[in-house]
Amino acid sequence: MNKNNERIELGCSTKMSQMKGINTAEEYIEEAIKRGWKGIGIADVDSVQSFIEVEKYIRTKEIENFKIVYGLKMKFIEDEEKDEPEAKAYNIIILVKEQKGLKNLYTLLTRAFESGTERNPIVLKSKLDKYRKGLLYGTYGEEGEMYYNLYRNKDIEKINDIAKYYDFIQIEPTHNKETIEINKKIIKLGNENNITICGASNPVFIKEEDKICSEILNHYQGKRNIENDNERYLHTTEEMLSKFSYLSKEEAEKIVITNTNKILEECENISTIENNYEPKYPEIKNSKETIKEKCYKKAHEIYGNKLPKEVEERLELEINSIVKNNYETIYLLSEEIVKKSNELGYPVGARGSVRKFICSISIRNSRI
Repeated sequence: MNKNNERIELGCSTKMSQMKGINTAEEYIEEAIKRGWKGIGIADVDSVQSFIEVEKYIRTKEIENFKIVYGLKMKFIEDEEKDEPEAKAYNIIILVKEQKGLKNLYTLLTRAFESGTERNPIVLKSKLDKYRKGLLYGTYGEEGEMYYNLYRNKDIEKINDIAKYYDFIQIEPTHNKETIEINKKIIKLGNENNITICGASNPVFIKEEDKICSEILNHYQGKRNIENDNERYLHTTEEMLSKFSYLSKEEAEKIVITNTNKILEECENISTIENNYEPKYPEIKNSKETIKEKCYKKAHEIYGNKLPKEVEERLELEINSIVKNNYETIYLLSEEIVKKSNELGYPVGARGSVRKFICSISIRNSRI
């Protein structure tokens, strides 16, 4: 089957999805290329950590004519229900349509951790409205609010309002008769409201035989829908078409192939790492003089008033390398972080951990 007749999976969960995904982003990309797909969507649960891995892999392997759609799956809740402990949170899948939307995606994830918890981030609906520019919103299969409300036979006006909020609606393959009927209703709603309906396997692993790994993760978390997650492997085009055989051939091909490729084409080629990007470090007054003074003070404490020649030469070499590259603020900030961390009773065991912390701050400031 050539690329024009192949489907696109828009929401692959990698191992960066906490206690969810099994495979790496690289493995998903390799498999998609092997199948002759035009691209693939990487959308982890509550995480964007795979983005850098994807970009690095694409650049290193010099992969061309293959598009990556960057995305994210997260839970949201209506603002008026935020203080209700029993309120239902829905999953939503968000895809980056335009380069400017990447910042909004990062912002939404940040807001989710602010309004939720570290282990259960939840974004408010008002934030989804505010930061929607440059993004595509879709329902996350059976865990989204479309399925939830249709299962409960909500009135058609409410269902229509829900459907109109999304840029696309995902339906998943199923053997359950009730869910098949819901899928048919969703397709009808999509046709009536001019909303793109996409068939999605929403994979958490690639090979069907790897379901044992998913079972272990689900069992550990005490989940009951283990059998449902067992079906969430990366389906081929033929497998998806066969599982939507209760539709006409034309309808099945439309939701499985045509519409998923349509979403792929709507999304720009996104760069998560800016070309020729120069980091902007914080400014500290007299930083160059300060770091030299601190280094020499420590050296004198160790070696006395007159420094050995080899020590002074090495000290000058190191200091000059730091200030020449404008890294002195990073070192001064690291010193303050280590000092504060130790005061709080959290010893820093290696300079690498400090470097990573500083890098995360720099990335966050440059993007958000």
